[in-house]
Amino acid sequence: MPMTKPIEERISQAREKISQYENQVKQLVQKQKEAERKARTRRLIERGAILESFLTAPEALANDEIKGILMKWKAGQHESSLHESRESAR
Repeated sequence: MPMTKPIEERISQAREKISQYENQVKQLVQKQKEAERKARTRRLIERGAILESFLTAPEALANDEIKGILMKWKAGQHESSLHESRESAR
């Protein structure tokens, strides 16, 4: 007659496996968040470098000055797109 484990022991082992799987899920979620943070950081650095390549002496400009330049550029883009849509409506 085969020896079977008592039900309490099987329950305990099942709970231990559940705990291990929950820890694995936590670790995987943490790795995913870290990968997303690294990707965002890389994207911000690359885009900042692209922006600086269009500025003269970017190290001499304060963040607010760069923001102002971008806001003026955006307003100009909006203005030109309005002008283009008016021209094409004629």
